[in-house]
This record gives sequence, structure tokens and C-alpha cells, in this order.
Amino acid sequence: MKPSTINQADFSEGSPSGKLSDLRLPVLLVALALAWLVMTVLKESSGFWRNSGGYPLGFRSFVHDFYYPAGILLGFFGVLQLRRIFRGGRPARSLLACVLIFWILFAMGSGFLVANNVVNLFEGHALHWHPGDP
Repeated sequence: MKPSTINQADFSEGSPSGKLSDLRLPVLLVALALAWLVMTVLKESSGFWRNSGGYPLGFRSFVHDFYYPAGILLGFFGVLQLRRIFRGGRPARSLLACVLIFWILFAMGSGFLVANNVVNLFEGHALHWHPGDP
């Protein structure tokens, strides 16, 4: 019996078979979408901006400066993953699962952002207003 039964071709770049190399970007996108969801919740909470949660100033600056560019890039790469699925043949289930989880997390973050701001507008407040703001 050979010590290694893994076929090297299964892990080569550009393999359409749904092996490990095909899942690196989708798994990274899922992790980034989860981080973006956390940033959304923090961004829309008043305690995050008032230093009542003890968040470092550098982290708050990072969220302030990179939240929207990160969301745009995540959406762009999510669309590229959908294109990859629909352009190829039959995609692997693991790839479909990763892309589905990505879009669920991305939709949750976007929905939370929009819902919070719509409520603010209906209540006569400015966008991104939080209780306790002047």
C-alpha cells in the first residue's frame, strides 16, 4: 500500500472538479462576509462609536474608512463566484454551499444596514442616527 493515496491532479490549479484548490477563494469570501457582517452590526450600534464598548480608535477608523469599499468588493467577488458556477459545468456541492453561505451572510449584513437606516428615516432622524446622538 502506498503511503500517499491523494492524486496530485486533484489539487492542481484550475481543477474544475471542486477539489480543495477550487474552494480557497469561496471559503475566504465566506470568512470575509462574516467579518463584514460583524462590522455592520458594530457600525450600526451607537456604543461602537461612543467608545462605551472599549473599541480601539484604530479599529473604529478601519470600520469607518473601509466598510463600504469592503462591501462593494465582496459583492463584486460574489458575483464572480456566481459567474464561475453558471459558466462551468456541474459545480461541486461544496462550492455551491460556500457561495450560498456567502450570499446569505452578505444579504444579512446588507439587510441590517438598510433596515436600520430605513427605520431612522421613518422616525425623522438622519441616516446612521443612533439613540443618544444629538
